Amino acid sequence: MTGIHIPCHTKADLRYCLACGVVLNVWTEEERRAGFRNRKKFYAFKQRVAELARWAQAADLDGVLTWYERDADQISPLMCFRIDDVEFTFHAIPIPDGTSPGGGSLAWHGVRLKPIAPLVLTWARILRDAATTA
Repeated sequence: MTGIHIPCHTKADLRYCLACGVVLNVWTEEERRAGFRNRKKFYAFKQRVAELARWAQAADLDGVLTWYERDADQISPLMCFRIDDVEFTFHAIPIPDGTSPGGGSLAWHGVRLKPIAPLVLTWARILRDAATTA
């Protein structure tokens, strides 16, 4: 089982799954740039991100917010997760019913995690491990 598919029971699990999603996003972009054309298989993990959004909304965890944003120049909306002020964002995610549109305090801060994806994954793993041993 890959990291993004672990069962979510806590905010730490969610953070870890989303960090895995960021790493997968980086990998798919690198594969695409290398000439691999079968992109649909690469992006299958995005269905899991939509499941995580539905779970996060139903769980109503303290410190976790979800919303979507749509820029005029973007065809697909940006699915946003804020966990304790760290934001994870994904394009081309099926937006779950009931997800609120962004605006006001629900606006992406614009910090891209892809350039530091391995660090984000390590950080999320450390926090998850600490939460499970506490």
